[in-house]
Amino acid sequence: MPLGVQGLVPSRILDWDRLTQIAREKRAQYRKAKPFPHIVLDGLFPDSLLDRAVAELPGAAADWASYNTADERKQVCSDTAAFGPAAETIAHALNSAQFVRFVEELTGVTGLIPDPHLRAAGYMKVPPGGHLGLHYDFTTQKDLKLDRRVNVLLYLNRDWQSDWGGQLELHSNDDLNSPAHRQVTIEPIFNRVAIFDTPNALHGHRRPIACPSGRARLCLSWYYYTAPPVLGWGARERGVSFPGRFDLLRTLTVLANLLLPPILFAAARARVIRARSQRESATDVSRVLSEPDVPLATSASTPAASPGWWQAELLEYTNDTIIVWEMSGSGIVYWNRAAEQLYGYSRHEAQGKSTHELLRTQLSGGVSHLEKSLARYGVWVGELRHRTRDGREVAVEGRLALLSQQNGRWLVLEVNRDITDRKAAGAVRRTMERQLEKLRALRQSVPDT
Repeated sequence: MPLGVQGLVPSRILDWDRLTQIAREKRAQYRKAKPFPHIVLDGLFPDSLLDRAVAELPGAAADWASYNTADERKQVCSDTAAFGPAAETIAHALNSAQFVRFVEELTGVTGLIPDPHLRAAGYMKVPPGGHLGLHYDFTTQKDLKLDRRVNVLLYLNRDWQSDWGGQLELHSNDDLNSPAHRQVTIEPIFNRVAIFDTPNALHGHRRPIACPSGRARLCLSWYYYTAPPVLGWGARERGVSFPGRFDLLRTLTVLANLLLPPILFAAARARVIRARSQRESATDVSRVLSEPDVPLATSASTPAASPGWWQAELLEYTNDTIIVWEMSGSGIVYWNRAAEQLYGYSRHEAQGKSTHELLRTQLSGGVSHLEKSLARYGVWVGELRHRTRDGREVAVEGRLALLSQQNGRWLVLEVNRDITDRKAAGAVRRTMERQLEKLRALRQSVPDT
């Protein structure tokens, strides 16, 4: 059905109920896809709308960015002011909250942010002879300070012939000649949408375009981002506040902020809400929050719907060890499941102990250097060597942050990643490189006969 001007309303060009159903039905397929998460969807848009977008293609006077190198030959127009009504409507629709929710539900990537500037996105035109070599996309939107996460490509090529080339190639990160290498090829046909995760996604269309003169490989592209995590953000979270009005829940939330480091704040908030519902006093709430031996896992006494509880549970299933300890104080106050598995000490055995004494921490400059750096800069990142309960030495990549508390306590959040195997592999590689260098030197010293 042809679309008139009155039909060019971003919220009306897509069937949102259908998109919601697609996201629910296809999310498992998307997330399990190889060589990396992706999906191909056909017929999402009215054909007449896309025909108009092609007819309204910005002319040569528009602000086209041209790329003409050995690796790529293409043009990109990101200036929506140069778009016609159809393409501008599509751009606003795909930057809308409804479409972002669809992409989040499909991909499992939450907190997505569209780019109103369409940096390096928008109309993409590849003329005859043009191509795009295999590549990894840029990782950040520099102006907005965001991390790139998902690509959405909408193809505009009516009656495209396969022998014209331009097929989108998705590749695994193995060597191209490796038997383990995997490749998926997607035809760039009219009204087809390709969606894929961006990080570590090797893709391109290497085959030069062989379409007739006057045609080009056309698509509209959008990139979606997330905000990088900021240490302590949870502790800075504030709701609407009306001066002069006493709010018990607000008071208890502030108390939780003061007593706990941000990484445990979600669990504290769930307990505060539970305490309020049970009409406990502020003193009783403080006692609940300070219980040292209650594991962060759902129990029969924990309401399944308690806000924030599932976030705290995630700390128990991460592969990184998470330890919270008090500097010059009561020692370890939190020890997650990964720490139990790596170091061999149970939560009960670790709590209250000095982390450096328990794990016999070794590092360049010594523990005193680490604590001085924490006190001065608030963060420390580097390699630590620890001893497990059975005496085995492990190397970890440590990230420590100092979290000051207004009650006089200084808590340290320590997140460690086991790099023992990686270090051992590196040592073997270096040994082999030294041996090869000796062989080369020996070979060069022997005269040819």
